[in-house]
Amino acid sequence: MTDGILLAETQSDPLLNAYDTIIIDEAHERSLNIDFLLGYLRQLLPRRPDLKIVVTSATIDAERFAQHFASKNGPAPVIYVSGRMFPVEQRWHAFEESREFDLNDAIADAVDELWRGNAPGDILVFLPGEREIREAADHLRKHRRTT
Repeated sequence: MTDGILLAETQSDPLLNAYDTIIIDEAHERSLNIDFLLGYLRQLLPRRPDLKIVVTSATIDAERFAQHFASKNGPAPVIYVSGRMFPVEQRWHAFEESREFDLNDAIADAVDELWRGNAPGDILVFLPGEREIREAADHLRKHRRTT
């Protein structure tokens, strides 16, 4: 679920009794919702010692978070998981929105350009929210059918 949905659940279930484990993924992508949830969960833990909190991030200061979630038993455990690195090529395209050409059109054009180049690998497009991701995916599906 999204951080916003979990925040809303705290209104009807302040102790989050419906959950035994909560995972905050990509915690380094700081937002007010994530910050508020981390503070809320920290205050909730003494009342819910059975609740497990997992905070994941590739770039966060793990020791600082371990201290933030410390209990009478000491800092929270930190588990490091090694990963593999893959080469990434970043491309940037200037974009100016108009009535006839929006962000989804620009994404489709960029994808077309990459496919025409027959470069190996995948394409990753970063967008700010779920709505934008769904709209872009829908647009690309329709675009693929017409090209």
